[in-house]
Amino acid sequence: MMRSLVIFCAILFGTHAIADVKVIGPSGGLPGDIILLRATTEGEGAKYAWTVLPPMTASGRPTSMRIADDQIIVASIPGQYSVICAAWDGSALEQVLWVVTIEGVAPVPPGPGPSPIPPDPVNPRPGGFAGDVYDEAIKAADPANAAKLAGNYRSVASQIAAGAAKTPAEAGAALAALNGALTYDRTPWRPFAQWLGGQLNERAKTIEGTETAFVAIADGLESAGAK
Repeated sequence: MMRSLVIFCAILFGTHAIADVKVIGPSGGLPGDIILLRATTEGEGAKYAWTVLPPMTASGRPTSMRIADDQIIVASIPGQYSVICAAWDGSALEQVLWVVTIEGVAPVPPGPGPSPIPPDPVNPRPGGFAGDVYDEAIKAADPANAAKLAGNYRSVASQIAAGAAKTPAEAGAALAALNGALTYDRTPWRPFAQWLGGQLNERAKTIEGTETAFVAIADGLESAGAK
């Protein structure tokens, strides 16, 4: 029981790894440029999973569009975007972080019209296990990093769905690598990590259970990040 808890706490906090997969493309540009990134590996038959943070612009537009398994276009809207590419060749999982900086001032979304009617209050708490994740995550009072962690869990869930991670251990290693690329104060997240370790000890015994749990965790963290 304690060993499993330690493993899943390590999954949350991550480990640093040097990735062999390479990303080819620009690391900067101007508004209107086509920012096309392509992933390569030394071997053949690799499958790729992409995560771009932040996933949405201030105006609610996606910051990326995947056009092929190994290619992605990053929005040329002023700002800085962290692109995480993970590659799976059937025996090993590698990941690399690529940062794209678009110069200029990010557009400000238009403000509300005159005398707007206030919307009805919306409860951001999702249902089910995602709601439990939300309840624990908001205790960290760190919405920015909640959103980043959500992106990592959703990325690994996508890898599982694509067959890139075939066991809970492989999924855990992929998540640890992604979380290890994040720089943030982990202290307020320690109670969450301990709680989540106990949950995953029961929910992530199979790869199917791991995928379901990771999707729910992503949903809960995204809601906590939007609060």
